[in-house]
Amino acid sequence: MAEASAVEKEGEDILKVAAETPALIALVPSGRTMESPAWAETLQKLSETYQRVAFVIGGPNGLSEAVLKKSRLQLSLSPMTFPHELARVIFLEQLYRAFTILNHEKYHK
Repeated sequence: MAEASAVEKEGEDILKVAAETPALIALVPSGRTMESPAWAETLQKLSETYQRVAFVIGGPNGLSEAVLKKSRLQLSLSPMTFPHELARVIFLEQLYRAFTILNHEKYHK
């Protein structure tokens, strides 16, 4: 039960930091998967709809139910499991890729 307590505490901390963020996006293994062009379109819509967007990658034990309930979108990078440190790098690359798609650059191909 120490793991569950740690996840809940981490969730409280996340929600405090993101309290003023209107769009919280949770990256979780069970989230929605999408191809890069669809992700770029989703990112465009998020940026047009919300002044600020926060992306949350949980620790090794996942995210709390409170964080998941507050999230506007639950997104999965892959059905595979990655260490959360590596997930950050993969997600940053996907953000970069989405912006290249939106700017009609050739990186994503």
